[in-house]
Amino acid sequence: MTRLVVHVGDPKTGTSALQRAFFFGMVDAPKGSLAYWRRLNANDLVRPLKARGRDTGQTAWQHLPGWLSDCGPDTTAVISAELFSSADPRALDAALRRHVPGPGDEALIVCYVRPHLDRFLAAYMQRIKTGGIFGTMDEFEVQSDQIGLLEFGTRLRAWREVFGKRLVVRPFLRDRLRGGDVVEDFLHVIRPDGAFRLKRQVRFNESTPVRALAGLRPFHSTLSERGVDRPTRHTIGAAIAHWPLKSASVEKPWMSAEMAGRLRDRCVADAAMLDAEFFGGEAVMVPALDRNADAARDTPMQLEPELHFSPDEMGALLGHAEWLAAKLASRDLDWPAHYRAAYVERRPAYRWFRHVVPGGLFHTAIDRRIGRIAQMLRG
Repeated sequence: MTRLVVHVGDPKTGTSALQRAFFFGMVDAPKGSLAYWRRLNANDLVRPLKARGRDTGQTAWQHLPGWLSDCGPDTTAVISAELFSSADPRALDAALRRHVPGPGDEALIVCYVRPHLDRFLAAYMQRIKTGGIFGTMDEFEVQSDQIGLLEFGTRLRAWREVFGKRLVVRPFLRDRLRGGDVVEDFLHVIRPDGAFRLKRQVRFNESTPVRALAGLRPFHSTLSERGVDRPTRHTIGAAIAHWPLKSASVEKPWMSAEMAGRLRDRCVADAAMLDAEFFGGEAVMVPALDRNADAARDTPMQLEPELHFSPDEMGALLGHAEWLAAKLASRDLDWPAHYRAAYVERRPAYRWFRHVVPGGLFHTAIDRRIGRIAQMLRG
């Protein structure tokens, strides 16, 4: 019987690298022994689980049985979406049992957990980068508490109640990952015999420098004020991040010692729960919490744009935002869909033959403008 593996995140634990390794054929495996879902990520399977009524019938889930039936009995079939981590595990279990009884009943669920302070900082950076929030890190600290962002243990307990020993939780720590790499580690988890090997390491979605974050806050705020919706801002932010944003004088983001101390006090019980219940009593997350708190700086990170950009630079950056907002509103063409097809899923017809794509020149103009924005943020 085909063996089904569902990778459920968490966010900011190397998911993009893992998905690209599978989707673009960077995993060396014996013929017929490995299959990957039809899209780069399986977000199309997650959305019905969160919809009202949770009826997965006439959704992407109806394609899952056919996909698995094309796999051989010795095939490991992999599905990956970090958005699964915020879904109800009972809904996922019910959908698996409904649509693919057999493989779904025995599916392996794999989750990676990033140390608390790292997760907080990465989440803040991601939301700034993709236009999800425009506020300060102090404001995000309050928001993160309200949504339970760092309450890993309670959430994973709920997953364990549903999936039991089929749930594998791994720490996203370089010295704990096989080969220091999340993709290599995942391959070992799903095939401990070494049959699956990574052809080359994948580096993707790396840390965004302070200067870029300082520019992206007012940039996305301007887009929002001009009516650009959240999903489109997310795609624009992702497109900018595909360009190299690091310069020779790059300054990595950090948090203040004062905030780190508060977060440590808030998260230490959760870290201890993870160590006791998911890592066999070994000290993993508590020491990581302490190390990150000790590494914090005395002063907070400064994201005021005037500290990083001249008035002329800021005027030009916001001018680019105005141009994008007007351009996206002026044409009935789905640039986000084009971007995903051309640069995320790399469909050849979109990337190399834009003259055959409806609105190809329009899309190209936006792509080029985003490249100019990335260069400005880089400095």
